[in-house]
Amino acid sequence: MRIRNLSWLLILVGFVSPSFADSDGAFCIGPDYLAFQLSLSINPIDHRLYVMRFDDPKEWKNPSSVSLPYFSAPQLRCEETAIYLSSGTVHVVSWEESAPRTLRHSNISRTRESEAKGYRDTLGSLSEGIPGPYGTTTFVLPGVAGNLSYQLEVTKERDPANPCLRRVHSRIHQKSGGQVVETHDLVTLTQPAECGE
Repeated sequence: MRIRNLSWLLILVGFVSPSFADSDGAFCIGPDYLAFQLSLSINPIDHRLYVMRFDDPKEWKNPSSVSLPYFSAPQLRCEETAIYLSSGTVHVVSWEESAPRTLRHSNISRTRESEAKGYRDTLGSLSEGIPGPYGTTTFVLPGVAGNLSYQLEVTKERDPANPCLRRVHSRIHQKSGGQVVETHDLVTLTQPAECGE
């Protein structure tokens, strides 16, 4: 099994600040992609939505991205050719079917949305873990290439040496015939946690 990290991932791991982590990492799963939003540095203005597609077994580790204004704790809804992020306003990231890696960003008024409190498609956070107890949660991701399949794994655990810290590790497994053939790390963080949590 090979483990590969991209340079943009190293930037994420090296510079994501725990002070902003509580609004980072929300994700949803579309019909042929995974969408997630992260801040790339201690500067919260550097805020991006990533769209990782699974239609090419060689390109799935290279997500498209679009810059967004900083906003806290968005909820995401993944649709066929658009992603809705609900915050003070509703941010829409969309693309043409003929050019799915070219993302464009627009805003719509919250009053035009029937759901005022976000979207149920949001499944958790790549940097905070999944709501609920500590442990590992897995999600089946869409795969379209022959016998290849993909799985998102998010692990949230208390640091064994310091109960006031927690570790979060998010990664994607590429599988062939049910066996993992390649793993791609997304986010690895150690964060302060409530000691009595």
